[in-house]
Amino acid sequence: MSTPNPRSIAMRYGLYLGVAMGIVSIVTVATGQVQNGLLGSLPYVLLLAAVIGICFRQRKIQGGLSLGEGFKSGLLVSVVGGGISSIISSAHMAIDPGAKETFLELQRQALLENPQITPEIADQSMSITENMLQPYIAIPVSILVFAIMGAIVSVIVAAIMKKDAAPVAEMDEIGA
Repeated sequence: MSTPNPRSIAMRYGLYLGVAMGIVSIVTVATGQVQNGLLGSLPYVLLLAAVIGICFRQRKIQGGLSLGEGFKSGLLVSVVGGGISSIISSAHMAIDPGAKETFLELQRQALLENPQITPEIADQSMSITENMLQPYIAIPVSILVFAIMGAIVSVIVAAIMKKDAAPVAEMDEIGA
């Protein structure tokens, strides 16, 4: 039986992660829960679960897990997941412009609730936020953020789950 390719497994986990985070993003905006801290942290919990899952799977398949293997797989999962999630979110904002307006309005309300934020500062912040929502900015920035988060999570998880592969028993040559 051949051993599955760790890269293809990581890509598959990244796909699942990206779709799950994209759905969370759509639901968060659609329900007006943009400022909900619990929902805001859910993508990072999903990232952690995906990295733990890929490291556990590789450890089980290969009989061990090196720090480098765990790091590379976790990083790939997070980059693919962040890319797919940002593409889904950007597509959602493009298909439903009302979603973008809802998101921006909720952000503006949250800013104005802070007594230290003047309307001028809120306007500047909203201008920057609106620019950051452009797909050509949002997608690369999202991939970069998830790459950084994935690197941190991956190195921690891989260090905890690190296990040397069981040594292969060497057989004596018979009848040379």
